[in-house]
This record gives sequence, C-alpha cells and structure tokens, in this order.
Amino acid sequence: MTSQVIAVISSILTCRDVVSLYKRYNISDSIPYVLPEVDDAACNPPLGYITIYEVHLKVGLHIQLAKELGEILRVLEIPMARLHPSAF
Repeated sequence: MTSQVIAVISSILTCRDVVSLYKRYNISDSIPYVLPEVDDAACNPPLGYITIYEVHLKVGLHIQLAKELGEILRVLEIPMARLHPSAF
C-alpha cells in the first residue's frame, strides 16, 4: 500500500488582512470569520464555516450565500473552492 503525503501550506492571513478584505469587498461586520491555525487546511474549514479565497471575491462572489447552498456544501463536505477549482 502506498501512502500519500499531502502538503498543507499554512495561511499567512492576519487580522489586519481580514479587516482590509472586509473594507475592500464591502463585507458586513456581522459576518464572522475565523483565522486559520497553522495546521488548518482550506479543504477542511471549522464546523459551520466555509473557506473563501480572495479570488472568489475579486470575481464578484457575494458572501451572503443562500442558506440552503451553504448547508448543502457543509453536509456534502464540499469546499467552496471545488465549485470552480481552476479559479485560483
């Protein structure tokens, strides 16, 4: 049996970066965020959260996803990046 090693690149995002993104893309302060920990992977966000890449915001993704879509993605364990994987 061959084992696979998956490299996870840690995020370098800071609180200051998030504030800047919120301002740049007019994201409501009522939308919570969680900064990734060193060993977190974008493909496995914390329960109740989704991963958003800045490229999604650049192309016009609105953070206010339909509740049903968010729930479907969560239940099926599909990260947002999988909806358009070649976008980043």
